[in-house]
Amino acid sequence: MDDRSRACVMLPITAPTVVIDVRARREKLLLLGSSAALARVFGSLLVIPERVLEVSQTPGIGTCLCLRPDQRLLLVEPPGGADLVERLRAEAPDDVHMLEAGARFTELSIVGRDASALLNCGCSLDLRLSAFPVGSCASTRVLQVPVILLRRAIDHFDVFVERPLATHLIEWAASASDSLAVIASRGASTDSLTEGRTAS
Repeated sequence: MDDRSRACVMLPITAPTVVIDVRARREKLLLLGSSAALARVFGSLLVIPERVLEVSQTPGIGTCLCLRPDQRLLLVEPPGGADLVERLRAEAPDDVHMLEAGARFTELSIVGRDASALLNCGCSLDLRLSAFPVGSCASTRVLQVPVILLRRAIDHFDVFVERPLATHLIEWAASASDSLAVIASRGASTDSLTEGRTAS
C-alpha cells in the first residue's frame, strides 16, 4: 500500500494559494560521522555540507542536507546516485556509518504563495525568506510531528516525515489549507502567520 492510499484525503490537495502532494519514493541515506571524516572519505565523490542547516548539490548524484554536526541526509538522484551508493558502501571506514532511509520517510511537496504560511500554522520555525532562505534545511516539528524541511524555492518546500506519521500530517495539511483558502477568500493577508516566529 503506498502513501497516497493510506491517507484519508485525496492528493494532490489544491487550494487557491498552495498545492500539497506526495513525491515519488527515492533512495535516501543517513550519513553519520564528523564533517572532517565524511570529507576525508567521500570528498572526491560528494560535496559534503559542513554547517548545520546547509545544503549541498552534487550534479548527477543528489542533494545532501546537514541536519546535525554528525548527521547528514543524502537524497539520491538516479541513475548516477545509485552507482555512488555502492561506492560509498565499499569505502566507508569505521568512523563513518551509512543507514538506508529510503523507506523511513514520506516526502511531501508543498508549493504555492502560502506554502510557508501553511507550515507556520503548525510550526514555530521562522520561515521568512530572510531567516530561512532558499537552499536551507532544518529538523523541526509541525504540529508536534518531527519533520525535516528543505526549502527548494521561495514558494516550494519538501517535508520529510516518518512514514507512520505521514497520514496524520497530510490530514492536518488539508485542514490548514482549507483555513488559508477561507482567509484568502475574505481578502485578508496570511503574512502574519510567518511574522514574529522563533526557531524551533
